[in-house]
Parts: sequence; structure tokens; C-alpha cells
Amino acid sequence: MEAEFLEAHGLTEIAKCDLAPPTDIEDELMFDVEDVETHTDDFEEAYLTLQESSHGALSHSGPLAIKWLEADAPQTRQTLRALKKLRAEGQLQAELAHANVLSACGAVMNENTFSGILMPFLEGGTLAAALRELRAEDRVLSEQERAIVALAVAEGLLYLHWDMSIAHLDIKAANVFLEAPLQQLLAEAEQRKPAAGFRIADFGQSRYLMPDQKTLDVDQDRAADLHMAPEMGSASRVSAGADVWSFGVLLWELLEMREPGQEDMCGGRPTIPSTCEPAWASLMRWCWEPTPRFRPTMAQVKFELRAMPPRPAAT
Repeated sequence: MEAEFLEAHGLTEIAKCDLAPPTDIEDELMFDVEDVETHTDDFEEAYLTLQESSHGALSHSGPLAIKWLEADAPQTRQTLRALKKLRAEGQLQAELAHANVLSACGAVMNENTFSGILMPFLEGGTLAAALRELRAEDRVLSEQERAIVALAVAEGLLYLHWDMSIAHLDIKAANVFLEAPLQQLLAEAEQRKPAAGFRIADFGQSRYLMPDQKTLDVDQDRAADLHMAPEMGSASRVSAGADVWSFGVLLWELLEMREPGQEDMCGGRPTIPSTCEPAWASLMRWCWEPTPRFRPTMAQVKFELRAMPPRPAAT
């Protein structure tokens, strides 16, 4: 079971660690893999009870999360490819500094060779899990609460697109992490505090966009999912507009309190329920424009969200 789990996720994993977190997020911290194993609770069994991500799993306690290759992983072509991809992800994530983006704060080294990424552990789990829990209790988010969450994610994407020239390419509720329970974050935002605490994570699919480049190469071997823009399955070059499409699906997730399934799809996009507010439905449709250049920018998305009644608190 363990080998199958690791192979299915590119031989990577995330485990909990009680090493002291950095005092400065910009610090370049290097931890030896033996130190990590020493400070990890029951590491050998950890990934059997973890919450899955696209390349591993995330534990439910500890100040730092560790996304890494096993120290004794066999040196196969698949392992080396996964390590190269993980290193690129860590280098990209280490450059990020925004309240709505999860940054890397260090690296795990194995005999002076990069082996994994250290990042702040966020105790609130994923937005997707929080939505499922509320749905199980027959609870839904109000339009204002949805706008608070959507604005936080939009702020993070706007930073990635405009400040860092990065396309995330895997935006969904499962890749938005919470610093605290969702209801606590919403209550703080409603008290006109900044909508912090929502962080975009998992940059394994992300790509840089050069200043004079409108499109970028993407992997063609990644499994298709219902959050992906249609051009990602048919073209080797896509734009940051792919994130806008996926953001529209995230808006649907906030509305329906769950991930979309095949039964929800019509014409390659989730069906909008008839009870949806007109402004929310209109924004989703705009994000799902078939031609990427006709989709809104994240700056336009942010403007539309702020214009929705009742308006969420300013950030």
C-alpha cells in the first residue's frame, strides 16, 4: 500500500514535523534528512493517515509541513524526474511573498542533495475539506462569505499573474489552504479585518510567464480533471487565462460546497444552479469563456467581486 501510494503520487510525500519554524519567512533553512526523521512523529506510518495532495499528503499537526522524496527512494528515472520537478517547485515557491500564497521557508537535504520543501503548516486544512464538512452539516456559505473567500484567492492569483508572472495551473479548493478553521476566518473578515488566512498552495504544475510571453508550455501527461481549462487538454501552450477558468470552477465549489463531478458537467463546464445569484452566475460564465483572451483578468475578477452586494470588507 505504501509503495503504491508513493508511486501514484510521483514518489513524493508531505509529513508533519515539530522542528521549530523560521522567525523570518525569507530565511534559507536547510535541514538534514536525518534531523527531519528524528523530529517527525511516526514518520514511517505518516502517509497512511494523511490528506492527499497532487504529489503527496499533508499531516494534521506540526508547525512545518514537509514535501519531499523518501530518503531511500530508488534512483530510477521516475524518481529523478520527480526530484527535478520538486526542486523546481521549491525554488519557485521560495520566491513568493504574499498573504494569500503559501511560500516555502526552507529545504530538506539528503547528503547535501536537495530532497524536499519545508513550508508553514496551516492548521485549517484545505478549503475543499472545510466545504465538505459544512455541507455534511447542511450548511452553506452566504454570498458575502463566498465573496470573502473568492477575493482572498483572487488576491493571491493577481499577485502570481501580475507581480510574479506565474501561472498556477492547478487552482481549485483542494489547493487553497486555511490558517485556521473556515468559520473563524470568515468571522474575522466580517469584522473588517483583512481577508488573510486563505493561501494558494501546491505549485507543482506552475510555470513562469516571461514579460513578452503570452503563452507557456505545459505538461501533456498530467491527468485531466474537471477544474482544468479546455485548452490545457488540447494545446501544449496555454496562458494565465487557464487559471481564470479554474477560478470560475472554484466559484462553483463555493456555491455548491463540493467539488464538481461528471454528472455536473455540461459543455465542458459545471452546470450553474437556477438558484444562483445573477452576479455570481455571470462571473462564472465570464471565467468560462471558450477563448482565453475573452476571459477577465484577475484584476477584473477582483473588481466584479467587490461590486457584488453585499460588499465584503475591504482589504
